[in-house]
Amino acid sequence: LGEVLVVYSLLNGVLYSSFVLVGDNFLMVWICIELSALSLFPAYFVHSVAVNTYAALFYYYVVSSISSIMIVCGSIAEGLWFISFMGFAIKFGILPFSFWVYYVMLYSNWYVIWGFSVFLKIPVFLFPMLFGAYQWLWLEVVLSLMFVMLSLFFWLVNYNWVSCWTHMMLSSTAVLVMLSLVSSVDVVLYVFSVYVIWGTLVMMFLSWCGGVFVSYWGLGVWFLYCVLLVSTPLSISLFYKLVSVFGVSSCSVLFVVAWIFYSVSEQVYLATWAINNNFYRYNSSFSTYL
Repeated sequence: LGEVLVVYSLLNGVLYSSFVLVGDNFLMVWICIELSALSLFPAYFVHSVAVNTYAALFYYYVVSSISSIMIVCGSIAEGLWFISFMGFAIKFGILPFSFWVYYVMLYSNWYVIWGFSVFLKIPVFLFPMLFGAYQWLWLEVVLSLMFVMLSLFFWLVNYNWVSCWTHMMLSSTAVLVMLSLVSSVDVVLYVFSVYVIWGTLVMMFLSWCGGVFVSYWGLGVWFLYCVLLVSTPLSISLFYKLVSVFGVSSCSVLFVVAWIFYSVSEQVYLATWAINNNFYRYNSSFSTYL
């Protein structure tokens, strides 16, 4: 029954999110956005449900409802577009609305985390149509501050691999939001496609690791860690970073510098964690240097 719920939940989420891109009026698009959000509900009940899980589900429902109301209210008149944008900002977890995302993610299973991280980001493709005519200097400042916050969170707020992934997911969301407003749809689609592939592989790896920090991994696990998370040569992580560089190069200098600062902080943390947690040393002359 659990597998059926997962398939039903995620397939519906992907389906409704896809309809967001082909809706011919705002009402239809809004309905599809809400249905894609509601489709995650069954995935919460795949495993035994703890009290904190119910609380996370409640937070998710309340925040989704508030953001939904704001999106609709902002669409009533052109002068209210900012309300609609703030509704999307809440839904995506843009600063200062990032903290509810951590609570929901920390007490959700990896199926919910995947849905939240992947197909619920598809509405970002609506931004050029809805908000493309406005100036976004203030948003670049906000997102730059968000990168700085996430850089610090890597060192201060890492309870387990779920929180670690949440930092990375929110940073990718910030990049996608900014690109959708200053770049072409082709660039956003390219960056998003690579993000989906990389993010899915990372979440599969972290869920397989149990969602908690694990020391004394075997050589094969460390290899996957370096390929998926650490930007080593020929790694998927490095490829995603290079694609992101291609995207953010069209943004302001402030945004680019903040993103680089975040990326360096992220990679230093991941490399430091590997070294401090017995990066594969056995039967290796290299071990004397670790």
